[in-house]
Amino acid sequence: MKKEKYERVLAINNRLKELEDVKKEIASTTKFRLNYVYKDNEGCAEWRMKAVSNLFDKHDVMIRAEIQQEIDELNHEIETL
Repeated sequence: MKKEKYERVLAINNRLKELEDVKKEIASTTKFRLNYVYKDNEGCAEWRMKAVSNLFDKHDVMIRAEIQQEIDELNHEIETL
């Protein structure tokens, strides 16, 4: 295996681990919800976010699907290397 391919496989494996860790962490939809956060990591007031909670939920589903899509694409890339 050429050095470039080896380095790419390492990079893909690192990214896969990151994505799998995030996926596992957020697996429970009952524990997590998207929200805006101030730069000091304090969340916006829940009562204020209720007006857009349906948008957050819709995008949460889309983000989870994108995470899975990236995992699938990276696995496919590893198979082709």
